[in-house]
Amino acid sequence: MFREGDTIADQYFVEKVHMGAMGIVYIALDTFSGKRFAIKSVRDDLLQDAAFKQRFEHEARIWIQLDRHENIVQAMLYREVEGLPLLFLEYVEGLTLADLLAMHGRLSPAQVLNFAEQFARGMGYVHGKEVVSGSAGGTQVVQRGVIHRDIKPANIMLTRDGTLRITDFGLAKVFGQSHGTTGVLGTPLYLAPEQIRDPRSVDERADVFSFGVVLYEMLTGNLPFQGETMGEVIYRILESEPRNPRDLVPEVPEGLGQIVLECLKKDPDERPPSFAKLSTRLAEVPVPEDDLTVRCPSCGYVRSDGQPVCPLCAGERGAALRPSLSGATVPQGRVAVLLVALVAGVFPLSLLGFPLLELPTLNAHTVPGLLAGLANLILAAYVYAKNPRAAANLLFALCG
Repeated sequence: MFREGDTIADQYFVEKVHMGAMGIVYIALDTFSGKRFAIKSVRDDLLQDAAFKQRFEHEARIWIQLDRHENIVQAMLYREVEGLPLLFLEYVEGLTLADLLAMHGRLSPAQVLNFAEQFARGMGYVHGKEVVSGSAGGTQVVQRGVIHRDIKPANIMLTRDGTLRITDFGLAKVFGQSHGTTGVLGTPLYLAPEQIRDPRSVDERADVFSFGVVLYEMLTGNLPFQGETMGEVIYRILESEPRNPRDLVPEVPEGLGQIVLECLKKDPDERPPSFAKLSTRLAEVPVPEDDLTVRCPSCGYVRSDGQPVCPLCAGERGAALRPSLSGATVPQGRVAVLLVALVAGVFPLSLLGFPLLELPTLNAHTVPGLLAGLANLILAAYVYAKNPRAAANLLFALCG
């Protein structure tokens, strides 16, 4: 195991070390090229487990063959250094969907739809990619399609520019291939029923089910199948029907809610058959409109929770998060009107000699100026936000 400050193969300077349940990820700087890599490896106590090491090599072989796609974290190289197997991945700066959900509970339907479309494109590519699955008689066997089998928020990266990237293909397998395991593989909360009953028989529709669980969690802040024990959760996955997400969050578009419920069908034959079909369905769902929706002008992240800082790029404060019904930013001319109106609103108040955080003595001298100032502030907020509720919010913020 390497530590922070070590150099791997006299070239990769280890900046950070992240320990997982079964693996290690080193964030390392290539001193030759100046590029950063995320280098995945195996914990020391598992190095002597031949089966585990073989599975790691299998992951590396499949992941590298997936090549490059906008919505996939790319695996570039596999090598062994000082007896340690190392898988070199592109370094993705950002946070995981699990991090985002931990901060905000649930996401705006508009942003969920955006992430869903990106995820479907990425998994559509993975399910359709041709990979070498082995050899027979000296000839390589090429098969189409890779199943992820461990889709969950922790395995979904979100970059600073709002791009979704699927990662961690440690449990991936090629369509039609069986690795002989009889144990349950994957994270139980996101497993499809067939992954619990017969892990060897799963196909791409198991990934569709797990995607449905993630969609449900993004929309509602809750998992569709819950219980006090893991046994109870597994029972509900096998036997219970989830509540319609629209029952919990009425603003979820009807079409999106229906897609979620179809993905969560117990019978794989009743689910959408592929992510290609899901992409088409998702594209037909109208983007939800919300009077309080705000879109970050830097990364495009959409939310309606009123927070002043974008959780993805974490650098846009206050007025930079512009309220919008359609997601478009406010035209420059309207921003100019806002600034003029703000000055017109604050100026008469300042002339009267009282601060905004204190109520002045009301008399014939102060009331006209006070009313004029407040009227201009309301006008400015309305011009800026195009809705009265946002105008009121901005007014209260400015007046303390």
